[in-house]
Amino acid sequence: MSFVLDTGAPKIYFCEYVFGEFIARGVIVEEPDMGVTYIKLFGRKYIVELTPEGHAPANIIGLKALCALGSRLHNSPDYCYSLSMDPAFLSTEEIL
Repeated sequence: MSFVLDTGAPKIYFCEYVFGEFIARGVIVEEPDMGVTYIKLFGRKYIVELTPEGHAPANIIGLKALCALGSRLHNSPDYCYSLSMDPAFLSTEEIL
């Protein structure tokens, strides 16, 4: 699964296909009383939503969500940014 990095995205967005697959497998939990849908990764809950219609069928992750997952943003002198993350790779096995 791949993601588009949108630095301003406040949540994690999954396309309809991925969202449906994760719900069917019990990976995404819906709490209608709270009006929240979340995915549990590395023992923490992260709010997820369907990708907004104008951006479908992309999966989108925001910079805030990446940082919450353990990414670190590095600024270099030439105003370029890079990310590092532990774990360096998130596989389907770790989600399911």
